[in-house]
Amino acid sequence: MMLGGANANLSVEQKLKDLLGVDAMTPPRAVKVDVDPTAECLVCSGEVSQEIAVPEEVFQALDELLEDSTPCLVLLSLEGIHETTAANWAMIAWTPDISPVKLRMLCASSRRTLREEFPHLRFKEYNCSERKEVTWQQYLESTRTRTEQDRFAAMTQDEIDQLEVRKQVAKEQAMAPKKLAGLAALQVKVNASFEEAMKSFLEKPEQSAVVAKLDSEELHGELLEETSAVTALRGRLPAEPAFVILPALGQQLLFITWLPEGAGVRQKMKISTFKASVLEQVKELAEKEVVLAEATDDDDLDDSLAASQKAAVSATSPEAAEPRSAPLEAPAGPKPPAGAVALPGLSPPRAAQVGEGYASPKEPKEAPKEAPKEALFQEKETAAKTTAFAAGTAGTASDITEILSLAELQDASVWKARNVIATERERYLPEDVFLSLFGMDKAAFAKLPKWKRDNKKKEHGLF
Repeated sequence: MMLGGANANLSVEQKLKDLLGVDAMTPPRAVKVDVDPTAECLVCSGEVSQEIAVPEEVFQALDELLEDSTPCLVLLSLEGIHETTAANWAMIAWTPDISPVKLRMLCASSRRTLREEFPHLRFKEYNCSERKEVTWQQYLESTRTRTEQDRFAAMTQDEIDQLEVRKQVAKEQAMAPKKLAGLAALQVKVNASFEEAMKSFLEKPEQSAVVAKLDSEELHGELLEETSAVTALRGRLPAEPAFVILPALGQQLLFITWLPEGAGVRQKMKISTFKASVLEQVKELAEKEVVLAEATDDDDLDDSLAASQKAAVSATSPEAAEPRSAPLEAPAGPKPPAGAVALPGLSPPRAAQVGEGYASPKEPKEAPKEAPKEALFQEKETAAKTTAFAAGTAGTASDITEILSLAELQDASVWKARNVIATERERYLPEDVFLSLFGMDKAAFAKLPKWKRDNKKKEHGLF
């Protein structure tokens, strides 16, 4: 046997070309094709007469042609028994389990050879390995077009829920104004209870907070009193997703997206869908800068959330585009090349900034006390993980040249055709949509642990 591999490009014998070629006058109903290892070609080893037109009788004749230990391909004309045109054929691959592996692989690789040899024929493939599968009923069941009910039958309930949510989001996006990007076009309906809760909160923000929940597509509000700190929210937030508004540093407000672990996929998707609209409502009523945060359990409700100085960017807010103070001079020294990642401890010295704990150039800062060894180890480990993630994505950042919508990134047929990096689909989202979905910008998201990033991407169908 001179065949060098399972993907050998076998030739097709002349008899088979004459039977199925373009000039063939009356081709047989079916032709059995075997692999001839000696001649290294595909040969005709049996035929079924064209006169047999009853489907059950055709498959009975095919069953008599098959051998228990020899794989083969059967080319079956469907004209007159299932189709109306002569170009429609079935390619039945007979691969019994006891047959030699080499011959089975040669038969499998020969399907392409037959398609290329007879381009005027359209083949519908059908695989079988047992005699009970060589029937007309089994062929129809295996080759019929699958309905949505068939797909649902093979999915878990959670997968079905996610699919329904993605379809609903895509439908709403298609109906939304085209000039608005992503989910920002979906406007929430504001209930009077939300406006009243916000009004009471703004009168005494240091002692209260607002919990905003979505009922269908309507935003309802509830005032929580005696909440002077973020930690005071522990044990008081609902079991379903919600938004929480409370004071931050200065004149800012803290906008927390509450996504408890036990909440359903539909509820989380709805919160993400209307987040941008709710955020705009809060800005309009409060006329203040808003700091974004996200929490999934009581442990995340820490007072450090309110200490963040990073405000949500508003395209319509001129204050957000203006710096708080005059920019400081850039540090001297060589600049890293484009795409480089700064390693901890290797960055050039930079100018001191207000509020960052740096000493003034004229007033040397007192040497800090030595931190505990456990804290230093934990800090180095966190920095190493963040740097490793950034280094893994820095090489591909320049490859991303287009922005896609959430619906496009959830549709595998779309993002695969656009050569999207499968494990980094979220990075193709517009900045405002990313902020709306994840409650943070892309840089902050990159600093999260991988397991947490993966969980958040799963919630939005991007994993």
